[in-house]
Amino acid sequence: MPPGAGVTEDAISIGGVDLADPGTYELGMPYEAFRELRRRAPVAWHPYKDGPGFLALTGYDEVQAVSRDSAMWSSQATGVSYEISPADESAIGLIMLQMDPPRHTEFRKLINKGFTPRQVTRLNDHIADMARQIVDDVIERGECDFVDEVAGALPSYVIAEMLGIPLEDGRRLYELSDIMNRGYVVGDSTIEQAITQMFQYGTELAARKRTDPGDDIATSLLHAEVDGQSLTDFEFNLFFVLLMNAGGDTTRNLVAAGILALMQHPLSGND
Repeated sequence: MPPGAGVTEDAISIGGVDLADPGTYELGMPYEAFRELRRRAPVAWHPYKDGPGFLALTGYDEVQAVSRDSAMWSSQATGVSYEISPADESAIGLIMLQMDPPRHTEFRKLINKGFTPRQVTRLNDHIADMARQIVDDVIERGECDFVDEVAGALPSYVIAEMLGIPLEDGRRLYELSDIMNRGYVVGDSTIEQAITQMFQYGTELAARKRTDPGDDIATSLLHAEVDGQSLTDFEFNLFFVLLMNAGGDTTRNLVAAGILALMQHPLSGND
């Protein structure tokens, strides 16, 4: 029986919103929809365009159970995106988001080398200095686009530092990853060009780090082995793109949303 067969209510009718529609979140998180789904159907079938749809998990126990059962719920079998672009198809099983254990575990160990307590402690003071400089650069103007010029600048500089590349390159790569995250549309040359430029930079970075290694994540990846094999240039590029994305919009959104929350709910003198 296919998923959703015989279901009389789906996630949209229960929660009252389309969880896959970006417009749902424009006015804020639909907390009431999630509460209703958790109460009535923490595992609910959710239609998606003309495709097969997906299961929407809104309960903690259900999410935990699925995340720990890669045999039943594979990230690699069909990928983890609603829609797979031509660029994504060749990457299934090669990028961490689309791997299952034990291969995912081995690749995760490589990334963890860049986030050891020693590495993080070493960066603490430098990150604080970068944050102060970013604010100093905009404070005299009296106004700025906080999301881009502050919240977006900091993570792009930090990930550049951890990869061992110039900070200004980090800003440009952050802009490219932002373009790539718009979502693939067939024939969209802007996104295709961003992907090409990102991969080209990754290929050139790999060549530099092989001849001039440093104390950074890029060098660690290039000199590591998984199952006795070094990463190919393509595998390194996929890691590189993943790191740029992971160090970009998620942290930017967290910082921006945190500042907005403080503005909407300022701390009192007793806090």
